[in-house]
Amino acid sequence: MIDYNEDFQFPVQDEFDAMEVTELEFEISPDENRAYVNLDVIRGTAYREKLLKIFHIRNDQLAKPTRTYKKFLFSGHPGCGKTLELRRLHDYIDHEDRYTSILIELEQDLEIGTFKAEDFYILLISALAGRMADHQFVSEELNKIGRDWLKDEEIIKELKQNYKMEVGAETQAGAGFFGLLKLKSKLKTLFSYDSITSRKLREKVRDNPMDLIRRFNLVLSEARRVVGDELGRDLLFIMDGSEKIIYDVYQKLFVRDAHLLRALEANAIFSIPIHAYFDITNTPHTHFFDYDTLPMIAINDRSRGKLGEIITKRIDGETFFTDGVLDYCVNMSGGCPRQLLRIVNRCLVAKTSEQITMNQAELACRDLGQQMRDLLRSEHLDILRNGRFDTADPMVLDMLYQLVILKYNGKRKINPLIDRPEFL
Repeated sequence: MIDYNEDFQFPVQDEFDAMEVTELEFEISPDENRAYVNLDVIRGTAYREKLLKIFHIRNDQLAKPTRTYKKFLFSGHPGCGKTLELRRLHDYIDHEDRYTSILIELEQDLEIGTFKAEDFYILLISALAGRMADHQFVSEELNKIGRDWLKDEEIIKELKQNYKMEVGAETQAGAGFFGLLKLKSKLKTLFSYDSITSRKLREKVRDNPMDLIRRFNLVLSEARRVVGDELGRDLLFIMDGSEKIIYDVYQKLFVRDAHLLRALEANAIFSIPIHAYFDITNTPHTHFFDYDTLPMIAINDRSRGKLGEIITKRIDGETFFTDGVLDYCVNMSGGCPRQLLRIVNRCLVAKTSEQITMNQAELACRDLGQQMRDLLRSEHLDILRNGRFDTADPMVLDMLYQLVILKYNGKRKINPLIDRPEFL
């Protein structure tokens, strides 16, 4: 993942720099970064206002703690900006007048490909212990959990020999062990393959998950006392990246075992994939959660310029685009920031002249559309041709996830990359 703090002089004029800063892996921080674009004016803020109200935030303060612990499912198309939005929410919510917000970025903490449902709870405990480590947090229950989990001599041996972790009396006491996992970035290493430690800890979670929830709730109660005195008025977890886990693991966490999440005595926001958002609303567990989506941005005269800034704040428009080309790329993005970056990056790689011409942009978009078209079966194409995008249809769900169909506020449209006669 490319560091957004790399010393680029935005907007860049060098061709190779332009290719780098339009890569999908290039991260932009909302914290006073010159390349960041706030899209609130064209996307709206209704979803954020709804979320803050659910968590009782009014006039920049937690008006009163929630009587029940809310679980909010936050969804949207891949590349629509969920990660940036969750970071912005965390930066705002994490305040002494509001909450102690604990941000968990799943891709940074664990390997998505090897993620198991049991890791979810280990990660929550480790994240809490890591956040509270600097605040003289002493939890008798966390100590007990740590001792129970580290009784196995094989675990202790592996931690000492393979990971050079000092598992002494203090670490075995609980808070030290979980805090060490989080703060020293050991968790990702331990759970990236079938280590003895990961296997045995997962077994301990799997053997009696409800008992673990009960014990973790006691830890949360102890942490809440520290939070109320020093940091914020209550606890709130924000987990980004949970939309990228294997779908069966997602279903186990948020559908089949939804009662475990409901029993967790903490407010939380979880990101989920857009096809799962529609799936979850058709299950018996809907009433367990609050939920909303981050909408795609409709293309119009008002939004076109702001979307163009996503590019012109990164690369110099006069250097790289002939007349009308950037507007064309914006139109073909369908209002998806990630797709816009992908289009412009493809144009930069493919161009054979100093500037991107309209013909080069059209060819790049056709190539991207062909890649999307190659994924579709005749049944998908029939749905696109008749325009019936019923979200209960599994094929429609697949196309929402793959950006073939784009969801806007109140309507759905075919992605402009594929909405052309030769493809449909």
